[in-house]
Formats: sequence, C-alpha cells, structure tokens
Amino acid sequence: MSNNIEEEDWDRCRISKNFVELDESTENISKMIEQHKKSTNEVLVLLEEVIKKLENMEALSVYRDFISEFFEEVEARLGADVWAKVRAAINRKQRNKKVNFRQNEEVYISELQSFLQEIDMTVEDIELMILFKKKSNTEFHQGERLEPKEMREKFETSFPEDLNDFKESFRKAFGALDNWDQD
Repeated sequence: MSNNIEEEDWDRCRISKNFVELDESTENISKMIEQHKKSTNEVLVLLEEVIKKLENMEALSVYRDFISEFFEEVEARLGADVWAKVRAAINRKQRNKKVNFRQNEEVYISELQSFLQEIDMTVEDIELMILFKKKSNTEFHQGERLEPKEMREKFETSFPEDLNDFKESFRKAFGALDNWDQD
C-alpha cells in the first residue's frame, strides 16, 4: 500500500484519524472473533450434553418397556401375591434407604431368590431394574424424584389448588406409608 502512495501522503495517512480508526476497528473485530469462537465452543459443549441426555432418555424409554414386560412375566411365573409383596418390600427398602429387608419380608424375597436362580439372576438385579425404571420415569416426567420427606413438604406447600379434591386422599396415603414403614 505504501508503494502506491507518495512519502508525505503516506505519513499523513499513517497519522490520520482514519488509520487510528482502522486500527481500533481491526482490534474490535479481533475481539469479536475471539468472543464468537468462545461462544461457539460453549454452544458445542452444550449440544454434546443435550445429545448425551437425549441418548440416555431414549435408552431409558426403550428399556422401561422391556422391564415392564419382564416384570409381568416374573409376576405370572412367581405368582401375583408373592410378586406384589416382593415389589412392596423392595420399594420400602429403597424408599427408606435400608440395606436389608425386614424379617417378615424375607420369606417372599427367598421365593424370588429361588426363582431367579433358575435364570441366573439375583434379587440385586431386580432391585437395579426397579431403580432403572424409576430413573426412567423421572426423566420422562422431567423432574427429580423427591425423597418422601421432600415430597410431603412440597405437597403441603405447593399442591395445585385446582387439584384440592385429591389432597385428603394423598394425606391418607402418606399416613399409611408412614405406619407401614414403622412396622
């Protein structure tokens, strides 16, 4: 550029306001490019997280149905009464974060254990499948599963008014669970 301009014009051009503005504009454009690059990288990271979450949701959805079908088959082969008591025992254990089943539940758990040996599974496998299904339900319904205490607090403070007809039934169910968990 300087070859095409005479020496004194070049000096005037270099010192001129235009050159300073050009220099500032170039600097601003460089900053904008860096900000754009940073934003683009952040968007890519978020997109990767969203894709991973969608993949997990799809897997949770697909396998939730499989688990339901498997449990229906277990119920048919084990017996509805035994299966209902096993599910209640596992749910109570998980809900109360216990390590062991209650003594009065052991007979049903033993029946399940005997049945599962035939198919090379354990009670822990069933517990994990139940947890998987609960996680799937949580993802599907777009909310974290609340602990019983948190659920009761939320119920008492923010249950929708237009559903008040159901409120007393829920209170009774909470009370029943509390009593059953104390047994």
